[in-house]
Amino acid sequence: MKTVSILAASAFLASGAAAATAYGERKLIVGGEAVPTNSKLYTVGIREDPFDPNFCAGALISLTHVLTSPNCVNGTSPSLWVSVGSNYIIGVDGEMNKVVSAKTHPKFDNDYVSYAFAVLELELPVNKVKPVQLADADDPHVEVGTVVTSVGLGFTSVSSDGSVQSELQRMDVRLWGEEECSSRSEATLCGSAGEGKGVCLGDSGNPLIVESETGKDSDDVLLGVLVGSEFAAETLEMAKAATMST
Repeated sequence: MKTVSILAASAFLASGAAAATAYGERKLIVGGEAVPTNSKLYTVGIREDPFDPNFCAGALISLTHVLTSPNCVNGTSPSLWVSVGSNYIIGVDGEMNKVVSAKTHPKFDNDYVSYAFAVLELELPVNKVKPVQLADADDPHVEVGTVVTSVGLGFTSVSSDGSVQSELQRMDVRLWGEEECSSRSEATLCGSAGEGKGVCLGDSGNPLIVESETGKDSDDVLLGVLVGSEFAAETLEMAKAATMST
């Protein structure tokens, strides 16, 4: 099973027929499309050093806090940095900020993927990027049939000579009803990205959002973050919105 998380709780990516991808061309948001430059900048890259590539992603939820996946911090407070406002996995074009604390929800249950999120506290307030809006616990955006979007900074290709090309990607997912969903908990919803599409290695922490009808990023609503997966999968299971304070 793979995992995906939805706001202040969890969601997980389940693989019905996961298959390892080839080294020569390894897509992480599989079947996705590039996000226009300077959009979805609340998608944050997480790295061990300001000059390293991102190994995880997250969502800026306040000027000093990032929501991400528990497996990006392993329940500890490691030496981490974030890149805010960049459309690329490698480089220093984004605003660099040091992480001063990393906390996983105390109710996090890895077996049931419950409360599967972590919050990073930043050393300084972010200057140039506005945080994404958070969904309410009973937000209508998670109803059956809703189309949500996974946004991520995973590699789009890794060539055999070691060179890397990467830019922010997006992929739409339509939510299913309970009859179509085999849930790990009562707080889980399922959905499908469609044939040949899915998330894969390196997409941990990717924001799951409902895009604004106005087209403005400032009106997007965050439903959750991707917990992680090893191989591509077309079926996604996502938890219903839950409050971070629960």
